[in-house]
Amino acid sequence: KMASSYSYQNMAYSQITATFGGVAIPQDTLPNDISLRLENQRLRQERDKWKHLATTDTLTGIPNRLALIQHLEDALSFEKSLGAPYGPKANDDKRKTPTRNPVGVAIGFIDLDGFKAINDTYGHAAGDLVLKEVGQFLADTLRDTDAFGIYPLNDETSEMAGRLGGDEFVMVLRHTDAKHIDTRKKDIEATLNMLAIDYNMPNGRHIKIAIKGSLGLIDCDLNKSAEENLQVADAAMYEQKQNRKPALESKTNIAHLAPTL
Repeated sequence: KMASSYSYQNMAYSQITATFGGVAIPQDTLPNDISLRLENQRLRQERDKWKHLATTDTLTGIPNRLALIQHLEDALSFEKSLGAPYGPKANDDKRKTPTRNPVGVAIGFIDLDGFKAINDTYGHAAGDLVLKEVGQFLADTLRDTDAFGIYPLNDETSEMAGRLGGDEFVMVLRHTDAKHIDTRKKDIEATLNMLAIDYNMPNGRHIKIAIKGSLGLIDCDLNKSAEENLQVADAAMYEQKQNRKPALESKTNIAHLAPTL
């Protein structure tokens, strides 16, 4: 006698079976309602797979430009709808009152210093390792915004770090406004510029490549789009890079350090 309970087995997107009492039965022989559930499951899995591919940087495994822009738009929209601390709440507004002030959205635009020289000197494999290290560092630097108890738990626009393209990275930071930007900027930039990777060159030589980067961190204008705010952060990063350039160029370019600008 076949058991009445059943379980699904996804052997492949094109071959889904259900197991009844330990016996695998092809989908096309199942009752219509069960077959429909299996088909819906397959479609959800297919959708999730393509969504992941469309929003993930294949090299570093962190979000790509598409995901960053959408996430930033969501963060700006939520911040603007909350109305605090940018405007008084209406008497009938039942949204949770922030328990900490101020609240804001910030963008960190990061560009690595001397990245082209790393590729030219040590090879693209070394450059790829640098990008992966920076991506992992930025992902580890993010805060769990729900821990501050500021927003309702249904606010899903947490902090995010992603690769914009090339050696450019972006961080979407929450609960960070103009009064707190300097502190976060110093913390992130100081730690970023202490990173280094160990690399074994094809000739067997072991080297340590230092990672240096310039960070432009701005408090977002809620009345501007994600792209517009991103342009402002890019300009802030470029100004920072120009200010650091003389100091970088004065350093000796020795083998165990990444070449400077």
